[in-house]
Amino acid sequence: TITVQTVDGPVKVTTVYDLILANYGIDRGIGGEVATSYTDDTPYTPTWQEKITGVKADIAIATAREFADNAEKTKGRSMIIMGGGINHWYHADIIYRTILNLIMFCGTEGVNGGGWAHYVGQEKLRPVEGWGGIMTANDWSKAPRLQNGTSWFYFATEQYRSDCIDLADRVSKLAKPRYRHPGDYNVLAARLGWLPSYPTFNKGSQALINDARAAGASTEAEINQYVAQALKNKELQFCVEDPAAKENHPRNLFVWRANLIGSSSKGHEYFLKHLLGTKHGVLEDDDAPVKPEEIKWREADEAGKLDLLIDIDFRMASTGLYSDIVFPAATWYEKED
Repeated sequence: TITVQTVDGPVKVTTVYDLILANYGIDRGIGGEVATSYTDDTPYTPTWQEKITGVKADIAIATAREFADNAEKTKGRSMIIMGGGINHWYHADIIYRTILNLIMFCGTEGVNGGGWAHYVGQEKLRPVEGWGGIMTANDWSKAPRLQNGTSWFYFATEQYRSDCIDLADRVSKLAKPRYRHPGDYNVLAARLGWLPSYPTFNKGSQALINDARAAGASTEAEINQYVAQALKNKELQFCVEDPAAKENHPRNLFVWRANLIGSSSKGHEYFLKHLLGTKHGVLEDDDAPVKPEEIKWREADEAGKLDLLIDIDFRMASTGLYSDIVFPAATWYEKED
């Protein structure tokens, strides 16, 4: 800290770093109420926080050291993944600032594989390593790209028909958007390979390979070339270009770790109508102010798209009530009872 003379008199000046550490109880050789060890019962020590949080001091110390040690060894590849739960607490802003300080002190901000990943819906992320390995058959082949759920359900539930957003209203008056309907950008992203989209083509993978071989393709490169040419000639289409066509409908759906037909579905009534083909509360349909250019417009099928809905859950939630098959799932009830 230094003193600077201003027109209004002397003013003490210090760095943001010094101001932050002044509230950390760290002994920096300048006196004050500081801690001499982790076991001191003074503010901000691991021992002090244990009385408030219930987290053992040795666990807090080990976690902090491992996070910082890994960041040092990997040049910042330590990451904090969190969801929206912190926002439920009164002092959420302080908790957020604590996380930001931690990742900045450890040099992880702005580093690929490091920093802070904020999700709402993080319960889907925790098991992705184990679940993804089984679901994508990683022991047999290279892992495929996973599609974001928002895009998948947007088309599977035909909500593009009722999308009220006109992108002409979202750009500068001096600019003209390439498309006015949001769904067209999803089609463009799938077509250019920016975004995976499932089902991908309006013809099954095995049938497509058989057609390629019948046309003389034998190697993987030749089959790839056949598919690329078929797409260029419009002999083959992306399903997202014609999501209402029966051959492009998703037929089987497994639901795990989510109450999809309940609290997780956004646009619940559209899920009931278009995905399940059951009683629904859709008041308006096909009321988008502008029609998509890249998506073929068809009459919606009232029968629903799915043939089979399987739910894996430990309680009979809404999804289970609508499912064809319900599998039990072990959870903390069984593991901790």
